Amino acid sequence: MDAHEEFSAWMQAGMPAYPMAERAAAALANLYQASRLQKSPRQPVHFPEFPPELSSFLQALRSTSQRRLLEHQAKRVLELAGIRTARTALASNEDEAAAAAREIGYPVVLKIASLDILHKSDVGGVVLGISNEETLRSAYGRIMETVTRMAPHAKVEGVCVQSMVPAGTEIIVGGTRDPQAGPVVMFGLGGIWVEALKNVTFRLAPVTEGDAWAMMDEIQGSVVLEGLRGASPVSKDALAQLIVLVSHLMDCFPIQELDCNPVIFHDGTYTVADARMTL
Repeated sequence: MDAHEEFSAWMQAGMPAYPMAERAAAALANLYQASRLQKSPRQPVHFPEFPPELSSFLQALRSTSQRRLLEHQAKRVLELAGIRTARTALASNEDEAAAAAREIGYPVVLKIASLDILHKSDVGGVVLGISNEETLRSAYGRIMETVTRMAPHAKVEGVCVQSMVPAGTEIIVGGTRDPQAGPVVMFGLGGIWVEALKNVTFRLAPVTEGDAWAMMDEIQGSVVLEGLRGASPVSKDALAQLIVLVSHLMDCFPIQELDCNPVIFHDGTYTVADARMTL
């Protein structure tokens, strides 16, 4: 009997079997964590009342073949769910971009709108701090030229014109729909931190505010939330409410993946500066 057959025999008999000691240790750690969570006192889960417009908007999107949403569409879902986002509009040409910027109000950000481009800044698809129409028109042309050169096969829908978000502490909040566990909510430090530290924490959705506060304490960089080097501390009440809202959004609607990154905490509140969503 080879190793694969031996492991299969153990598992068919109902015994956990792991090919490496590291995986067995990780399983034991997860089992302990699950047991600890089950024994902890549970707060009642209060379901938010989402507006009918949210269901209608998602149903309209699902009636098409589109599953991955453009940024302005994902932010619209979040806005309807009561989540604060940066004002964003899709513009398919330079004149539309200028009109959108006048309505939103300067300063604004231009970001390439394409489902084929995951990291917009890597292909020159982001320009920050645009303060007037002349600069905006120049930035629009520069983005289109650079993106065409660096991502020639990407299908470009235009640009997203977005209000400029004040500087602050960057957080990531999101979720996924696990094939076995179901909807899951995720939280961690955002922006460059999520790639550098890869330190995030998860819970089955929906969660209570108590769960959200526990998630804040679990990440290794939780001290960042208190404010470092003169930065203002993150409003943990607002962060807890955001985590709870995202968890209910994942639980109540047919969303496969959601990433709000970065969520910028500033001036006692937060703004979702970028969002990706898959139905």
